[in-house]
Amino acid sequence: MVKSKQFVFIDDSGDPGFKFGRGSTKYFTVALVVFDDDIDAEETSVIIKKFRRSLGWASHREFKFHQLRSDICCDFLREVMKGNFTIRAMLLDKTKITDNQITQGKANF
Repeated sequence: MVKSKQFVFIDDSGDPGFKFGRGSTKYFTVALVVFDDDIDAEETSVIIKKFRRSLGWASHREFKFHQLRSDICCDFLREVMKGNFTIRAMLLDKTKITDNQITQGKANF
């Protein structure tokens, strides 16, 4: 039996708080990028590095989409689509959670 390794990168957006109107976000998002092997991950990394270089950015500068012009976001997505990966994402509307145990504290969420 051949074992295969996948590489999964996970990121989240939002916060675990439930103080809506006082700083907590309404939504909490978790996204996963899944590569079937290390070569696909490396090739996609090179695509991103080349795009960053084409913008004249430092190699460590992070892409923060809420701070970018829309044309740069679109160009980034066009480039990264050349990579071989899948994406899974979950968007949670925290205002729909009714379990008091969960909403009573960030640690519970």
